[in-house]
Amino acid sequence: MRTIALAAGFGVLVPRVLRAGSGSGACAPTTPDIEGPFYLGGSPFQVALAKQDEPGESLSISGIVYANDCTTPIAGAVVDVWGANNDGCYNNNNECSPHGDDRFNLRGRMLTNQQGAYAFSSVKPGRYLNGATYRPSHLHFKINAPGHPIVTTQLYFEGDPYIPVDQWASDPASAGRIIPLTANNGALAGVFNITLDVPPGESGIPYNQDAARALTMQCSPNPFRGDTVITYAVQTADRVDIGIHDITGRRVRALVSSVHGIGIYNERWDARDDAGRQVPSGIYICRLQSGSCVETMQIVLAK
Repeated sequence: MRTIALAAGFGVLVPRVLRAGSGSGACAPTTPDIEGPFYLGGSPFQVALAKQDEPGESLSISGIVYANDCTTPIAGAVVDVWGANNDGCYNNNNECSPHGDDRFNLRGRMLTNQQGAYAFSSVKPGRYLNGATYRPSHLHFKINAPGHPIVTTQLYFEGDPYIPVDQWASDPASAGRIIPLTANNGALAGVFNITLDVPPGESGIPYNQDAARALTMQCSPNPFRGDTVITYAVQTADRVDIGIHDITGRRVRALVSSVHGIGIYNERWDARDDAGRQVPSGIYICRLQSGSCVETMQIVLAK
């Protein structure tokens, strides 16, 4: 199994990260930031924002959305994310290579699970010229807890030389939104916990388990000929089992069986069974089980 990125040490973070937005270690709502001109509404619900051949450094972000006590998780909140590609280009007008035909490339929405957790993978955004200087690498977020105002903000990364000269990133209010990134198997990982100005007693948002699980597992390419990569999000530390089944329900390949931490993972299937034999063309079912949750996805092998 190859990990895209994993939020190592999740749950034992320093208070500044747990109290994102205050910059002082105190419990305070995550601070807002400008939306910018590149937001597109209606991005798909997906956890793999970047395609497998997207240039740049692989990046995984995970976190928990909290109520204003910084303790009570908010389930069912929509986390909407978008960012530039490795060249600092936003694909609003289908101009960014190599995926100029997909205006929602490097964009996606996800729902927090019952523990308030979310996770996604992308590439580290490139810098782009803004006036006389470059904007630091950043990701845009909109966080929507239904029944409460939407929070629009930006996430920055420690060590970026353009943070001190950027009008928005250098604002003291942004200090809690500048996070460290750690290297993990050739990729980068970070944790961004979000605090909304929602009282704990009002954080009981109606929770749709099926919607929260939607598209937490993706496959690319699909249909495929030689091999395909299954990308999946783990939003609660637990045991994960992934198997490939034929249309009769018979398991032909066990891909994953291990305890996972919160994060985004990749697993390649080479169209072979457990004995190493090539399987015939046809429709297969990828089945993921994590704890009591089960998700399935159809995969088509077309030789």
